[in-house]
Amino acid sequence: MSEDPQNSAGMPDEDQDTGTPIAALRELQQDTSPLFLHRVRRRIYRRKTTSDLLSASWEFPKIVFVELASMLIHLFSGYSTRKED
Repeated sequence: MSEDPQNSAGMPDEDQDTGTPIAALRELQQDTSPLFLHRVRRRIYRRKTTSDLLSASWEFPKIVFVELASMLIHLFSGYSTRKED
């Protein structure tokens, strides 16, 4: 087994020194604005709604066909059986 500084996923260990450039970038971190989060959520909801509508419109003709076929089968099975008086 080799003694390399990387873990099993191939990533460096967390306890290594990150250096001054990354520490300087960490100081520049800003909080995410609520307006940005609202816009992102709205886009996600819009895409999810579109996906649901397209999925339903794809499945709807199959459901109608199956229901129509079952009604026709039920209708014709009623004519084929004769009542004995």
